[in-house]
Amino acid sequence: MVMVGKHGRNFAKTHSGYDLEDGALWRYSVSSALIAQELAEKRQLENVAMLFTSALLKDIGKVVLNKYMHDAFNQVKAKVQTENLTFIEAEKAVLGIDHAELGAKVAAKWNFNQVTVDIIKNHHNPDQASSDDMALPIIYLADSICMMIGIGVGADGLAYRYHQDIVDRLNFSDIDLQITIADFWEKLKSIEDLVQLSGGS
Repeated sequence: MVMVGKHGRNFAKTHSGYDLEDGALWRYSVSSALIAQELAEKRQLENVAMLFTSALLKDIGKVVLNKYMHDAFNQVKAKVQTENLTFIEAEKAVLGIDHAELGAKVAAKWNFNQVTVDIIKNHHNPDQASSDDMALPIIYLADSICMMIGIGVGADGLAYRYHQDIVDRLNFSDIDLQITIADFWEKLKSIEDLVQLSGGS
């Protein structure tokens, strides 16, 4: 079982700069990690544990940027709406750095392997993956599934470009994805326990 721990508690707080209520970022991060794990297992990848960790931590930059985003949110949102930028492009334009880039710096500081650092840095830009790389597309698809089923849709949730070609590279059928989503919902109770939404101990 994944333990919340010190860093998990940071994820579990309210992140008002991203319009994420108490526990929402942690719930989304764990959900994304579990979906990425299942997708990686379906593709029989060898680095499943690393992919789980990468998916879990990919938005660590939001934890750090949250207090700055609280003040800059209206500027970021305006750029998304008026300049046709993605949320991450608007973050960089307003703050000088985006949450993925900052998250990668944090992961490097914590001495995570380079693959995890690169996944965190590029999780909204999966076209950066080489043609034989399945890791970044898996993380991207897991993220997209979370958004599709309504988990983690904060202020930025719908302000990203969708990369169908990257998803197609994984060659999952509609049935594969439906089974993945159904399996995920069966695990929802354990996720809610992690973020203390169920009231259990």
